[in-house]
Amino acid sequence: MNNVFLKLELKRAFCNFYFAAAVLIGCVLTISDFYQNIYPSLWMNYMPVIKEFPISLYSSTIGLHAQSLQQNLLFLMAPLLGALPFADSYYTDKRGYIKQLYSRGTRKQYLSAKCIAVFLSGGTAFVLPQIANLLLAAMYLPALRPEPSTKMFAPARDTNPLAGLYIEHPLLYLALYLIIGFIIVGLFANISNTAALFLKSRLAVMLFPFILYMIMYIFCSLLRINGYNPYDILLPTQLTPSSVAAQILIPVILAAGGILPLSF
Repeated sequence: MNNVFLKLELKRAFCNFYFAAAVLIGCVLTISDFYQNIYPSLWMNYMPVIKEFPISLYSSTIGLHAQSLQQNLLFLMAPLLGALPFADSYYTDKRGYIKQLYSRGTRKQYLSAKCIAVFLSGGTAFVLPQIANLLLAAMYLPALRPEPSTKMFAPARDTNPLAGLYIEHPLLYLALYLIIGFIIVGLFANISNTAALFLKSRLAVMLFPFILYMIMYIFCSLLRINGYNPYDILLPTQLTPSSVAAQILIPVILAAGGILPLSF
C-alpha cells in the first residue's frame, strides 16, 4: 500500500462538501426523528405510576423503535448517503486526473487506496447520524436493560436470532448493528468503482449502489427471502429477522463485486 495514495484519497474523501452534506442529511433525519417521535412522549417517564416501565434508551434510538418516516428514509436511502461523499471519484479521476496519480505509484496501489477511502467515507456517512441520535437520546432517557414482557422492545422478539444479546447487552447489540451497517453501506458505495468501468454518466455511477439496493429489496420481497434483503439486515429492529449467514454472505458478494472487476 502506497501511503501517499492512501493519505491523499482519505483527505479527498472526508474533506469535501459532499461528505459533510451526507452527514448533515442523515443527522437531520435522525435528530428530527427523536424530537418528533420520542421527545413528545418523555413526560410519561415522570408520571407517578410505579407499574409503568419508563421509556428507555434502547427502545427509542432510530434503529430500535417502531417504524417512522425518518427511520424508513434513513435505511432506504442508506446507499445514497454512502455514495454521496466519494463514490463517483474513480469516474471523475478517469477523465484526466488519474494520469497524474499514476506518476506517484502503480495502478494497484491507487485502486487499493481508492476502495479503502470510498468504503470508509460511505460507512462513516451512514453511521455518524445514528451515533448522533444515540447520544441525543442518552441525554434524556435512562439506559434500562430491555424487558421483553413490556412489549416495548421490538428486537427482543423470539424470532430475532440475536434477541438474547439485545436483552443482556443492548449497547453491544447496537454497536454490532452499527458495524454491520458501516460494512454493508461502505461496500455498496464501493460498487460505484465497478460501475465507473461500464457507465458513461457520473450521475448513473453515483446512483448505481442505490439502484442495486432497490433491485435486491424488490427481488427478496417477491421471492419472500427478506432475511437476505439488505434493508432488513441493516435495520436493528429486525422486524424481518436475518440470519447470520445472510449477514456474512451479502457483504462477501458486495466486496467481490466492488473489488474483483477492478483487478482486470
